[in-house]
Amino acid sequence: MKWIFVLGLVVLSVLSLNDDNWVRANAATSFTFAAAGDFGQNANTNASLIRLAASGASLFLALGDFSYRNGSSENHWCGIVRSHVGQNIPFELLAGNHEDGEEIRPPDGYIGNYTICMPNQIGPIVGDYGREYYFDYPAVNPLARFILISPGLNFSEPNGKSDFYNYDNGSSHYVWTASTIDGARSGSIPWVIVGMHKVCLSAGMFECHIGAYLSIRPDIIQLLIEKHVDLVLQGHDHNYQRSKQLNCVTAEQFQNSCVVNSGSDGFYNRGAGTVFVVDGTFGASQDGFDVHLSEPDAEYFAKFMAPNVNGVEYGFVKYTVSTDGIRAQTNFDGSFQDSFQIGNSGILRTVQQFFYDNYMLTGAIVLVVMVGTLTIFLFTRRKRHNGKVPKQAGDLPSSQP
Repeated sequence: MKWIFVLGLVVLSVLSLNDDNWVRANAATSFTFAAAGDFGQNANTNASLIRLAASGASLFLALGDFSYRNGSSENHWCGIVRSHVGQNIPFELLAGNHEDGEEIRPPDGYIGNYTICMPNQIGPIVGDYGREYYFDYPAVNPLARFILISPGLNFSEPNGKSDFYNYDNGSSHYVWTASTIDGARSGSIPWVIVGMHKVCLSAGMFECHIGAYLSIRPDIIQLLIEKHVDLVLQGHDHNYQRSKQLNCVTAEQFQNSCVVNSGSDGFYNRGAGTVFVVDGTFGASQDGFDVHLSEPDAEYFAKFMAPNVNGVEYGFVKYTVSTDGIRAQTNFDGSFQDSFQIGNSGILRTVQQFFYDNYMLTGAIVLVVMVGTLTIFLFTRRKRHNGKVPKQAGDLPSSQP
């Protein structure tokens, strides 16, 4: 029976390992950034901005849908942001459908005007700031390449700029994205992070809004997975969704074989697949943005926060990037919090992941251990009570004849 007890101790010890043993963010070779989408201009927006200013993030990715108020100037919204976060933190913009000038009529401002009052502050970029661009960070010996793209947006602005950003396989935007990812890999940049506003994979209000105009053509999502992009950040759905780690995907149709890591313990093995984070919670109203757990896409996700799951909270996600890994921690204004890591693995971490993913087996082992331990205790106690405990080495001989 002793082997049962030993096996139980091994399982429990593996499950109690500290994730810090596997992903260590060295302060000398790391940086932090934050990201979210869907802002508005209200008390929730202001509270998130105040927490962002105190978060210590080196830069912020604003993933679209800014003012949510037709008639309020872009300058006014930019002024609200800067009044809370100051002038120094790079607040890097990426357009959403509320400022592309076409999908929302009349629009809540134009991205071309927002980029004037909130210009790029990160340093050198390649591409069209606010629409489709990338940058490496830090500029010297970069740890990550950030690629910001606009699938499904139809830009129509007063300055005459009109262009639907089509990311179907073979399109110019698709080819640009693929080439930019390849450039990061050939340049030995450790991490590739992609940001966009619209979603394709989501259990929320929106179906796949990426592809040929208003059709379901998730070519760009498949490209990001095939190219082993580490992390994809999105907004649009006003809730929080963290995916499992995926090596393939079919929107609106769950395939269990696409899941390489359930994310149940918050740890993903580096290079094994892509993790998606939908976070449209910075300040815009979340009314009606439930997640639909019965939809096939819901099976692709490990964690939710929405009006019908874990409640309404506002904020952003803060990320720490190092050569060893990416660590994420939500910064919401309520009790719900989530964290996860993408990092290098080892044998013990692999064993730990096995037990987390096979929770029924783990539960059975723990149950057997408990029953076995209790049985051993009762059996030993009964033998002692009956005076039949065998002599141990070193016991004095009995004085009885």
